[in-house]
Amino acid sequence: MKYTHVSLGLLCSALLACEGQNSSQFTQPYSVGVGVGTMGLVVEPAVQTGRRTAVRLPVAFGSANSSTEVDGIDYDISGSVGGVGVLADYYPSGGSFRVTGGLFKTNLEATGRAVGSVEVGANTYAGVDLSMRSTPDNTVAPVVALGFNGHFGAGWSVSSDVGVMYIGGMSASVSDATGTVSASDLAAEMAAVNEELSDISVIPFIKLGATYRW
Repeated sequence: MKYTHVSLGLLCSALLACEGQNSSQFTQPYSVGVGVGTMGLVVEPAVQTGRRTAVRLPVAFGSANSSTEVDGIDYDISGSVGGVGVLADYYPSGGSFRVTGGLFKTNLEATGRAVGSVEVGANTYAGVDLSMRSTPDNTVAPVVALGFNGHFGAGWSVSSDVGVMYIGGMSASVSDATGTVSASDLAAEMAAVNEELSDISVIPFIKLGATYRW
């Protein structure tokens, strides 16, 4: 019986703490967050619109360089990420866990370059300078995610999002700066590249950051 009383006491204390946290969130409706994730560096102003709802306006930017093989050709890739979004949060239990949906206008783009002896289409060419540019089919992409926003100090919280962004696939164009590659081989290469990229319809939407509320 003693342990039951202790357990009930702890449960009540936890519920009161959550209620206090929710009340402070509602009386301090404005916040700005800074984080990092799959969309790059993120600055995220937000407003608490109700005890269980909020709206965030993330602005993200970033870039990356890598090397990758597409249709048997090694490309040096330069990519950009980021964009602006509108995200609506719902806290089902009124606590720290949230469900998020919204739209993100992305700046996703990848450009690649392959120089030297390259097999393009049905033929091998020496001294070519191939360029590839790919962009998402959906520049405005739907987002769904699960998240957490936990307070750890006066006005401060740590937040995270894990979800997906539907970009609908990627489309690419391929060109040769030297003019050596025939039009038919360039067309065949572009068709092969687009076939590979068409499978990329969903990408991760992940973010970790800190938020200050006032």
